[in-house]
This record gives sequence, structure tokens and C-alpha cells, in this order.
Amino acid sequence: MLATAAIWLLDPIKIPEERRPPVYNFVFESEEGLYANDLETGDPLWQEPLKGTTKTSYAEAHIAGFGTVLAVVFEEPDFDLSRAGKTLSLLDPTTLESYDEVSLDRVEQCFKVFPDYSEFYRTRLYAVDLDGDRSDEIVITYTHAPNLPACSLIYEPKLPRVRPVYASLGHHYFQGAADLDDDGHLEVIFGGISNRVSWYRGIAAVDLEPAVGRPGKVLPPARAPDLDGRGSAEETLLWFTYTEPDCTLDCLHIDALRGRLEFRGSRKLFLDRHGFQPSWSGAWNMDERQEARKRVYAEVRTERRAALLTQKRCQGLVGRTS
Repeated sequence: MLATAAIWLLDPIKIPEERRPPVYNFVFESEEGLYANDLETGDPLWQEPLKGTTKTSYAEAHIAGFGTVLAVVFEEPDFDLSRAGKTLSLLDPTTLESYDEVSLDRVEQCFKVFPDYSEFYRTRLYAVDLDGDRSDEIVITYTHAPNLPACSLIYEPKLPRVRPVYASLGHHYFQGAADLDDDGHLEVIFGGISNRVSWYRGIAAVDLEPAVGRPGKVLPPARAPDLDGRGSAEETLLWFTYTEPDCTLDCLHIDALRGRLEFRGSRKLFLDRHGFQPSWSGAWNMDERQEARKRVYAEVRTERRAALLTQKRCQGLVGRTS
């Protein structure tokens, strides 16, 4: 499936003509494999049959030095499940010729957070320009099949570098990117179900240190706070907030003018750049609210009492849909 997500650019950038996928670059998948057709004639350009139960995840990207590429992860067949694919292939979208192959072995750093689970993971890819240089980075999200864990990596072609950035005990997917702390760099936003908190949704804003495209020592991946006793890696977790279970997080719209995030789905959810609802008018200042949120979430995690999130003292600490 070709995935999309919202992005809040540092400055508006007009996509030049040479960056746009050509009209013949139409890729789709079926049970039999991955295909590309000429949009003008409908004639097939190529097809890649999938062997056994192999699955694919792909995204069309523009990468400096290659132009438009098809980024693909082929998962390894293993009976009725798929083992995590650990190679990112960059292919010519018109011929399927390989431009480059990138090792994703660093995902093992995330898998070690979940030692009790097998390595049966599906992948989802997103192509997004995270540093405003008109060349895409690739976000790769691994979600366990059929159980809870998920983790995400980012591939930065310019360096090149692959880094794990986020792990959660629930299928959390890349939602978008925005400069939430006014440091001139984009944070990445993930969201999904928090399985151990009565199916409340969780939304995480992850700080990338060092910033995308800059060399330096990479910090450990951020972790959702419902990972029992495994820490929250607060140096890279900018904030995390629970939202009501009926918040489906189907689409993220970023309102740069108002400085808020709008999650659209079966119902709408609005958050400010700190992960709180803009309409909340409590007496606490921002530091007090953030500390209160951490204390309540720690209590929820320790006692596994999601009902605490419905109490009056949690007003303003949990995202409410409308």
C-alpha cells in the first residue's frame, strides 16, 4: 500500500517539475505481485511476481542523485506469516533496475525492546522531505503480526544513515512532521492504538537528535510510556498524549498558522504543539501541565488502570474528540 502523511515544512516549498513522478510511473499491487502500467496507454511496464507468501511495502520517493525511485521492502515468506524484511531496495520505477540496497539491520535495536515476541513484522513505508532540501527521507514502520509491538526507522540517503526513532506497544504509524519546539527542525509524529491502555490511542512527538542530515551520535529510539519498566527515552520523546479510543487518526492536517494539529477520522481531535487541546483553559502553566501528564500516565502504566484517564483530575491531560 502506498502510504501518505502530513508534513509541516519549515518554509513553503514548491515542488519543481523534475521532482514530480512522470505520468507513466503508476505502481500498484495485487495478490500476485507488484506492477507498473503506462498511464497513457495502459500497457504494462513491468511486473514483479511475489514468491510464496512474500509481501511488499513501497513508496515513491525523490532522492538526490537518483531522481524518482521506488523504495521497497520485500518481506521474507515464512509459512502464513512474513518475517521482517531488513533490506530497503531503491529501484528504477520504470524498469525495476536496482539503484541501491540499504541494510535495515538496525531495526534489531528496536526488536530487543520486545524480547518476548517473534520477528514476524509487516512494514509500511513513507517518503517525506524532513529537512527541506527537496530530497526525501524514508520512514519505515514495522508492526508485529499478529501481536502488539511496533517500531520505526528513518533512512537518510544524504549521509547515508539508518536510525531507529520510535518503539511502541501498539501499532503506531507515522502521521506527519512539524517543528513543534521552534528549534528550526522538524519533529516526527506517530500515532496509533495503545493496546495495554484499554485501546486508548496514543500520539507521540519524537525529537530527532542529531537533526536529519546532520552527522553525530544518534540517541536511542524514543519509547511510548506504556512500555512497562522499559523507560520512555525522554531525551528524544518530546511529548506523548493519550486520546479517546474512538479517535481513529485516519489523517493528520497541520495548521501552521494556528500552530495546531488536526487529526481527522470518525471524529476530529485538535492538539496544540505541546500535545494538549487548544480549548483547554485550566489554571496550570505549561510546565505544570506537562509534569501532571507524566505523573498520571506513570500511574496508569503502573496500575494498568485506564479508568484513571476518565477522572476529573485528568481534564486537559487526555485528548477528547469532537
